[in-house]
Amino acid sequence: MKGKEISEDTLKNNNRSHRVIPSMTKLKGVSYFCLNENPETNNPFSVEVCIAKRRQLLICHVTDDKIIQLRDVSVPETPTAMAMDGEFACIALSSKYVVVNTESGYAQDLFPYDSSTTIPLVKRITKVTFYHIVAYTC
Repeated sequence: MKGKEISEDTLKNNNRSHRVIPSMTKLKGVSYFCLNENPETNNPFSVEVCIAKRRQLLICHVTDDKIIQLRDVSVPETPTAMAMDGEFACIALSSKYVVVNTESGYAQDLFPYDSSTTIPLVKRITKVTFYHIVAYTC
């Protein structure tokens, strides 16, 4: 398929429409991305990623020739760090950590941190287990 054809196509999967993003130029403004190591599909020819773009999380499948946007979720701020497992994304915002259910859009505040003295980091440890690191700067 050529780029023009891909952008006009809509993929159907489980009665959902998925938008095909034809090139990386559509991903301008990305501030952070992470790999979902526990994706909803076991397609060996694609990976699932969560992309932070402004105040949105874009959940996409990436293959060798296209990016398929599955869904997007609004978040209150642009994430500064994140990790994803299954349908859950753990994100660090400017002053707090939040877990977001990317299927429903529900966000649960976890705990605050002082952004003037800390650098947030989120790491997936095992299935549905995230590690929140608060690194203090001197």
